[in-house]
Amino acid sequence: MLEEFLMKKRSYQMWAALLMALAAISSAVLFSAFAVKGSQTPNPKGLRKIALETAQIPEEAADLAREAVFGSHPHLAYEQRFGSSAGFQRFAPPDAPGAIIILPRYDGDEKRTIVEYRNLDDGRVIREIAPDISAINSRSKLRPPRVNLKRDKGPSRYALAHPLPMDDGGVVFHGMYSPLVRLDACGAIVWTLDEVFHHSIERDADGNIWGIALNYPHKIRALPSTLKDDAIVKVSRAGEILFEKSVAELLIENNLRHYVYSTAEYFDDPLHVNDVQPALKDGKFWKKGDLFLSNRNSSTILIYRPSTNKVVWRKDGPWLLQHDVNILNDREISVFSNNTTYLPRGEQTLGVNSEYVYNFETGRLREPYLPGFRKNEIRTPTAGRGKILPSGDIFVEEQDYGRILQMNSDGDIRWSFINRASDGRLYSVRWARYLPPDQAASLRKALASAKCPAPAK
Repeated sequence: MLEEFLMKKRSYQMWAALLMALAAISSAVLFSAFAVKGSQTPNPKGLRKIALETAQIPEEAADLAREAVFGSHPHLAYEQRFGSSAGFQRFAPPDAPGAIIILPRYDGDEKRTIVEYRNLDDGRVIREIAPDISAINSRSKLRPPRVNLKRDKGPSRYALAHPLPMDDGGVVFHGMYSPLVRLDACGAIVWTLDEVFHHSIERDADGNIWGIALNYPHKIRALPSTLKDDAIVKVSRAGEILFEKSVAELLIENNLRHYVYSTAEYFDDPLHVNDVQPALKDGKFWKKGDLFLSNRNSSTILIYRPSTNKVVWRKDGPWLLQHDVNILNDREISVFSNNTTYLPRGEQTLGVNSEYVYNFETGRLREPYLPGFRKNEIRTPTAGRGKILPSGDIFVEEQDYGRILQMNSDGDIRWSFINRASDGRLYSVRWARYLPPDQAASLRKALASAKCPAPAK
């Protein structure tokens, strides 16, 4: 029966994918011992490298099989939701006229990732940047096992994430585990930085860029070479690394090694740093230049002071596998909690997501937007963003379902964008950025002065 089905449906692709999966399983069995033991195994270095690369094959083969058999794609939404709603919709007047959303999304019609600058008054696209991914990748010297750009980060699979606008109207971004890139307002490459960057990109008070990159090879005592050692990285506007520090190392140096080592069995991603948020000015409980870090896999938010190499504050939960910590004022922060757990069949959100507000002065935690999260069933299992706005509304991104929106605490939606392609399927958005009117005005001015060549006919 299976054979008849496969012969009727895309038989060549399906059989190729299934054969690849079978071959992968056989290879993984032969080399798994080497991959698990990693750097502590006295086998030759070349054989360890082969083992590490081979250990990655089953997951890759499974992805290819899913795409061939079921028409799956790494940027498809987890579920098809929201009825037939698509694109930008406004439901209430603007609370901040002139604001802009910088929207990185997978275009399901063009089969590629793009960045849109959208006017939030009416949803109109002010500027679209479609990066030349092949040209970006051609500049890199990164090779497996660090990353396979040709296979995983090609034009149809690249996951452009968290674009940071620059003074000239261009953007800095990465492709989730790929080099950092700066483009000008016309989409031309200004520079690339050949490290494996992922998750958040933020600017500090001096205009420098903070991001997160995999530190490879790591120097963490006793742990195998398969460990994902996240480092915080400070980059100049010209693309030069000014500071780099392993988060595992800084935890160990601050007598917090249990975050790195305390698991019942080996896990290659004990921290999973997903946000670095610089303090732009002094607060009552932090100093300008301090960094708020989010470690997803330990459900921890901490403040790190690079000037002294000290962790000056930390808190575990009640947020679960959180993303996106933001400074609200001189004594409060907010944290977007996925409220997610991992089960044998994969991750699952426990109800809905939430935005916590923590007051350092009182120690009080509250969830002012929980009714709105429930009303709108906001429940992205992974990633996601939450930003409390001056009006009291909150901007939320539901990455895994391709939706962004602004709502009040009761869940009344002011506007939304749903990333649906013409075939009706939803595709992901990936860390959009809200710009208030003052920042948006500067960006508009830069875009107006950009002299872009006319598109080729």
